[in-house]
Formats: sequence, structure tokens, C-alpha cells
Amino acid sequence: MGNQQSIQPAISGWTKLLYDQALICHETAHYSQALSYLTQALNQIQSIDDFTQDVYRLQYDIFLSMCDIYIVQYNITLANTFIDKALLMVDKWQDDKIAQCLDRQGEIKRLRGDYRNALCDHNKSIEIKLNINGHEGLDIAKSYRNIGKVYTDQGNYNDALSAYKKSIVIQLSALDENTSYWRCACCYTYRDDWNSSIADIYNDIGRIYTYQGEYNIASTLIKKSLKIQLAALGDEHPNIAKAYNNLGYVYYNQCNYADAIHMYEKSLLIQLSAFDDNHPNIATLYNDLGLVYADQGKYDNALSMHEKSLKIELSALGNDNHLHIASTYHNIGRAYYHQGKYDDAVTMYDKSLQIELSVLGDNHLNIAETYNNMGLVYNDQGQYGKALSMYEKSLQIKLSILNDRHPDTGVTYHNIASVYHAQGKHHDAIAMYEKSLEINLSAMGDDHPSLAIIYNNMGLVYADQEKYNDSYIMYEKSLKIQSTALGDDHPEIAVTYNNIGLLYYNQSKYDDALSMYEKSLNIDLSVLGHHHPYVAGAYKNMGDVYHDQGKYDDALSMYNKSLTISLPALGDYHPNIAITYAIIGKVYSNQGKYEDALVMFSRSLEIYVSVHGDNHPNIATTISNIGNIYANQEKYDEALCMYEKSLEMNLSVFSDHHSSIAETFNSMGNVYFDQGKYDKACCLYEKSLKIHLSSLDDHHSDIANIFNQLGIIYKHQGRYDDAISIFQQSLKINLPALGDHHLLISKTYNNMASIYFDQGKYDQAISMYEKSAMGNNHPNIVKLFFNIGKAYYHQDKLNDALSMYEKLFKMEISTLDEDDRITIAAAYYDMGTIYNHQNKYNNAHSMFGKSLQIVLSIFGDKHEYIANVYSNIGDVYNRQGKFDDALSMYEKSLKIQTSAATDNHATIADTYYSMGITYHARGKYDQAISFYQKAVTILLDAQLENDPNLVETYDNIANCYDKLGRHNEAKAVRQRSDLIRINLQQIDTSTSSQASTNEIN
Repeated sequence: MGNQQSIQPAISGWTKLLYDQALICHETAHYSQALSYLTQALNQIQSIDDFTQDVYRLQYDIFLSMCDIYIVQYNITLANTFIDKALLMVDKWQDDKIAQCLDRQGEIKRLRGDYRNALCDHNKSIEIKLNINGHEGLDIAKSYRNIGKVYTDQGNYNDALSAYKKSIVIQLSALDENTSYWRCACCYTYRDDWNSSIADIYNDIGRIYTYQGEYNIASTLIKKSLKIQLAALGDEHPNIAKAYNNLGYVYYNQCNYADAIHMYEKSLLIQLSAFDDNHPNIATLYNDLGLVYADQGKYDNALSMHEKSLKIELSALGNDNHLHIASTYHNIGRAYYHQGKYDDAVTMYDKSLQIELSVLGDNHLNIAETYNNMGLVYNDQGQYGKALSMYEKSLQIKLSILNDRHPDTGVTYHNIASVYHAQGKHHDAIAMYEKSLEINLSAMGDDHPSLAIIYNNMGLVYADQEKYNDSYIMYEKSLKIQSTALGDDHPEIAVTYNNIGLLYYNQSKYDDALSMYEKSLNIDLSVLGHHHPYVAGAYKNMGDVYHDQGKYDDALSMYNKSLTISLPALGDYHPNIAITYAIIGKVYSNQGKYEDALVMFSRSLEIYVSVHGDNHPNIATTISNIGNIYANQEKYDEALCMYEKSLEMNLSVFSDHHSSIAETFNSMGNVYFDQGKYDKACCLYEKSLKIHLSSLDDHHSDIANIFNQLGIIYKHQGRYDDAISIFQQSLKINLPALGDHHLLISKTYNNMASIYFDQGKYDQAISMYEKSAMGNNHPNIVKLFFNIGKAYYHQDKLNDALSMYEKLFKMEISTLDEDDRITIAAAYYDMGTIYNHQNKYNNAHSMFGKSLQIVLSIFGDKHEYIANVYSNIGDVYNRQGKFDDALSMYEKSLKIQTSAATDNHATIADTYYSMGITYHARGKYDQAISFYQKAVTILLDAQLENDPNLVETYDNIANCYDKLGRHNEAKAVRQRSDLIRINLQQIDTSTSSQASTNEIN
């Protein structure tokens, strides 16, 4: 017994020493060592037979310490185990200890996301402490800080600030400080001789202001905290590292990445000197650095940091089911998501989710966040059903824990809106964005950066609906908030400038678009550097402008710049790379380089398949682009095959009223149109129109475009009135949106003019042609002047026709394309014909000669058009009485015609007839009859027995027979001529009668 009594105090002293060592390790964040000392101390206590009050108190304190460490380590299960053990040692009348246990229980419930009961425990603790002390002491200040943490996690930032303020006021009072305070730009400012615990709260408050987007206030508060702690603790204490870390987080949110990295590295140096390099705090810093690298587009660096973090956590935490490990998996998933490695991202998010579910249960905000991010992946993969399912799971959790007015709930509504936008459900998207907007306005006020993001995305939806004014208003609102909250050089402002540029681009305001894209690019270059994916995106958008302007070399230069940045940053198999390849393919297609275009589209397709699998809208779009190439190559069967594949894929992903379905019907209609299968084309255009009318505003340009296509179909079908009517519907949509000087408006007027021309309504045709005029730099100006001249020509307003044609010759032919030069040749040709009729033979020869020179340079000397010019020159010589020259020209024409066509071609008949006229005029009647009869034979073989030209030819043959005195033969031929005249009169009478009947009907 004596020995026992002498040994007992020694054991108790050793136990107390172990406990004290554990406290030191806990303070310096050496948690594993702390737990080892505490466990040894507990083992020592359990060997004591006779428990004194001091032993009970020490055991209780050890339980509390172990609970505190497990809370820091997020080992909620063991934390709860030890607080339960502590509670078992507390008698119901030991109120002070009950309050201590309530503090821990509240913290455990906060980590579990049970915020309501956490607040309940902390408020009970305050009530007990007030009953004990009769006033608000430092222990109550701690409870208010705990309450502030709960409100922070809930996103109730104003309530959190109020709780932290109470904690500070109590601490100052307890320290016998002057408790007066005053409001300044950052928060509540006090005298400079504060203690470290107040500095900790300033760190907490700074974090709240960071969450609220009040970065300058946050920075000021954290720097004040840092100043206090540097004075109190020196510059190598872990708390100093924490302040640097929080300051780095502010800079990170400001996209001030260089300063963020600098702060994180300062924090890292302190912690590496304070702890070993396998400490959880080091892992946290690697994670933070990884997030910065990810936002810089340095995804490989980000993954390297996150993997370093994971390695430490798996080793140091001793528990694969730790929430820190879940967070790191989450961050790795985020990096994979930005790299377009969607399957890898989902795998990481799922790993994170499984840990969170096992530790936190199925109703925690961390779970909601993971569901949210999985939704982002599925949305980008085009798996909209899965995306909505994830967002709805996230929303359900947030509604049960928070409320329907909380900003985090607003985030989920925002993400649901983005799915509806991707699905083309514009009205549903706007409704969801408005829900999110209302929540954020209520919770954050009207100048928070989160509102700017919502306004931006609403602007994108309005732009897709072609509600350009509404879109611009949204972007202006976004820009105003961002400039105030973020400064003028923030990447978010660059995003808004980019969206405004896209708005101008869609309106064909290319100079304005380029100006906005350049503003966006300059910000990105200054903040993010020259190698960020956002910079690549800016170059790509500028390339789109040049592409639409027909500046293909400039466009390719921009796209290649974009690729040079994107490939190292994103890797070879990122969707953004596929997009760029596809756009380069479109450039090559427009240049007529179809094989090069196919190579680009094939590369794009390979990437999409590797990223998305075999069934994604981007794959369908690429297949459709390949179909376009085949259509341009007139490989119509292959084109239709591609379109059908694209259609099948889109129908499996979207509803049957999605715009992508309409676009595919449209492309198929184009193929049938090019094949001259107008009924099939019309059917497909009408299907496309039906979809657009159900999903778009009645005044959307896509609807106007289909009206235009249908109008062209109706023209080819001879349905002129229907064509004019539908072109007018197109104008009704496009004129208010585009103005009367837009190329599309010009084309529509031109199409209407061509219909009036074909109907012989030349005045209306000229009116429409004049409306389609857009100035001498218009790409169709040559064709426009020619068409107006042609209309005057058909009206026999020959001088007006000549005046219009002469306008063409003031242009530099060398600067015109081949089609324009052919048109000018045709104008010379018509002018030659006019001068011939006006007996201005020298002018006629000059015009035909100029026409011949142009056509020879384009087609060579074997083209049918050359033959026509020779024939017309022959006609001039005929009228001049230069019959040998005329025959020479006809023979040249005939030589070309017989080499290019069959012997019974109608143009050959015309030449034979002209040669007959020449011999007739020379009095060589036998030769004339021979050539007239050759012309007749061709017309009869072509089954043109009622052709009016036969009447004239037979009359001329009869005249020749009379000249030769062969009157019976002349009479017989005239009988044939008269019979044709009677038949033609009967046909005219029948047609007239049918027209009257149609009018009555």
C-alpha cells in the first residue's frame, strides 16, 4: 500500500505532463502527435484505481481536447464520440461544463450541416453562461463567434457580421478597453492595441466580405488582423500563415493571381518551417494554389498541386473517408472539367460524393455543391436530363437546409436556367434566371457581382431570341455592377465586353464587334497573360468576324493564334480545340478547299467522340458540317446520309421541336433544292418553319430565312404570287431588325425583282432592284445594274438600258470576280444588240468585240457563249450588207456549236436560219433554201412543230421559191405556215379561256 501511495502522485504528474504536451501540439497543429499524447494520458488515467476530483476533471478535459482535434480534422464521428463521453461525466448541475459540451456539439452539428440545431446549442450555451456569470464574458464571446460561423456557412452574412461584432465588443469590454467604435469604409475600427483573439475575428469578418464580393473591405480587415498578429506572435507563427492565406483568397477572387500566389507561398513557407511537409495545413495550401492555377488556365499545374495535396492528406489524416480528401477529389474533378475530361471529372466528383455521404449523411450543403458540379459536367456533355436531375437534387438539399430566398438556392435556379437555354427553351430559361435574380437582389443588394453574372446570361438568352435591345440592356447592367465592384480590369468585365461583341457580331456590326473583342482581349492579356484559354477565346471570336467579312486569311490567322494557346493549355482532346478545328473547316469550305475542310471536320469529330462518346449535339453538328461539304461537292446522297445521322442523334438528345432539328431539316431541304426536287425541299423547309414558329419569337431572323428559302422554291415552281407574299413576310421581320441597307434585305428585294421580271412586270422589277441597291461597294452591284438595264431593255427603253449598262464599265474589271466579269460581258452583248437595232453598227461591233474579249479570257474559244457572240457579230455584218463577213462569223459560230452539241440543237437551227437570211439577201436562193430547211429539220426533230420560228422560216422558204419561179412549191410551204398559225391561235384562245376560268374560281 505504501508503495502504491508513493507511486500514485507520480503517475498523476506524468499524466498531466502528457496532457500539457498534447495542448502544445494542438496549438501548433501537430494533431496526430497531440492525439498520441492524449491517448497515452487516458491510458494512464484508466490504470488509476482511486479517481480523485482532479483525475475526473483531467479526463473530462482530455475528452474535450480530443473532441476539438477531431473537429479540426473533420472526423465528426470520433468528435461526437468524445463529446458524448465528456457529457457522461457531467452532472446535471455542472452548468459550466454543460455549456462547454454544448459549444462542441454545436460545432459538430455545424459541420454536419445541421444549422438549426447548431444555433440552438450555441444559444443554450450562452443562456447557461449568462446564468452563471451574470454578464457577457469571454466565454460568451466565443459562443457568439461560433454562431457567426454557423451564419457564415448558411450564407446569412449580415447575421454573421452581427454575431462577430458582439464577440468583439465583449472581448474589448473584458479587456477593459474603450468599447466605443465607429463605422468606417471597412467595418468597425478600434484602437490598435487589440489582442490576437480579436484579430482572429477580423479574419473571419474579412472572409465574409470576400464571400460578399466586398474585396477592398475584406483586404483591409485581414491586413488589420495581420498587423495585430505580427505584433503579438511574430512573423513565423501559424496564425500569420492563416492571415496570408485569407489575403491570398481575396486576391484570388479579384483574379489578382500573382498576388494570390505570393500570399499562398508566404503562408506555405511559414507552415513548412512550423510543421513537417506532410502536415494537413500544407495540403490545404497546395489545394489553394491549385485553384489559382486552374483559373489561370494552367490545368496541369493545378492537377499537380491537387495531387500533392491528396498525397499528404491520405498519409496524414489516416482516414480515406476524410472531408479534406473529398474536397481535394472535388478540386481535381473541377480541373478535369475545365480540361474537357468529363468522364474523369465525374469519377472524381463521385469519389468526393461517396466520402461526403458517408461522413455527412445525404442532406448537407457539401453534397448539394457536388451534385451541382456534376450537373455542370452533364450539361456540357449535352446530357440535359442528368444535369437537371443533379441540379434538382442540389436544390432539394438547399431548400431543406437553407430556404427559398438564399443565394445558394439562387445559384441552383441559375444553373437550371442554363440547361433550359442549352435546350433552346428560352422562356423557361428566362423564368429561372429571373427567380435567381430576385433571390440575389433580396439577399445581396443590387450591386453584387453575382447579379452581373445573371444579367450576362439573361443577355445571352435574349440575344439568341434576337431581342437585341433587351440583351444590350442586360449587358449594360452587368457592366455597371462589375466596374463598381471589380474595377475596370477584371476578367468578368472582359466576359461582358465579349458578350457585347457577340451581340454586335450577330447584328453584322462587325467594326463594333471587333472593338468589343479587342477590349476583352486587352483585359485578359493584362490580367491572365498571353497563354490563358480566355485569350484563345478572344482570338477565336475575332476570327469569326473576319470569317463573316470574307477575310479568310485574317480569320485563319486568328484561329491559329487561338489554337497555339489552347493546345498547350487544354490538351489535344478538349471540346474548345474541336470547335476551332470545325471553324477552320468552315473557312476552307468557303474557300472551296473541300478536302482540307473535311480534314478539319474529321479532327473535330474525333475529339468530340473521345470526349462525349457517340451521341452528343456537338457530334451531330459536326456530322451536319460534313454533310454541307458533300452538298457543296454535289455529292448529294452522301450529304443526305450525313444529315440523317445528325437528325437521328439530335432527336435522341433534344425534343422534336429543338432548333437543331429545324436546322437539319433546312440543310436537307437545301440538297433537294439543288437537285431541283422542289416539292421535297418545300416539305422540309415547312417542317423547319413549324419548329421555329413553335420555339422562337414570330419575328426571329431564322423564320425570315426560311420564308426567303420558301420564296425561292415557289419562284421555281412558278408560284409567283405565293413567292412575292412570303418574301414580303420575310421583309416584315428583317426590316425592323436589320434596316433597309442590310445585305439580307437587298437579296430579298432582288429575289422579288427577279419574279416581277419573269412575269414581265418590268416597272415593279426595276423598283425592287433599286430598293436592293446599297451603294457602289455592294458585292452584287454589278448584277444589280445589269438587271435594271435588262428590265429597261425588255421595256424597249433602250437609252435607259444603255445608261444603266454604262455604269458597269466605270468599275475596274480587274478587281471584280469571274461572275461579275461575265455579267459585264453580257452587258456589252446587250448593248451590241441595242446598237444593232438602232443601226449604230460601229458601236455594235465595238460592244460585241468587248464582250468577246472578256468571254474568251474566261472560257477559251470553244464555249457556247462565244458562238452566240459570233452569231450576233454576223447579224451586224448582215445589216451592213457585208454578207461575206457575216457568213464568216456564222461559220465560226457553227463550228463551235457542232463541236459542243448534237446536230439537232436549237442554237444550231438559229445559225442555219441566219445563214439562210444572208444567202437570201444576196439573192442566192437555192443556198438560202438549203440552210432554211436545215433549220426546219432540227426544229421538227425536236418536236417543235408549232414553234413560231417555223412560221417565219417557212415564209422565207416560200419567198425564195417565188423568186426562183417555183410557185407551186412556194404555195405548199405557205400552207404549212398557215396551218401552224391556226394552231397557235387555237392555243392562245385555249390559254386565255383557262385564265378566265381560274379568275372565276
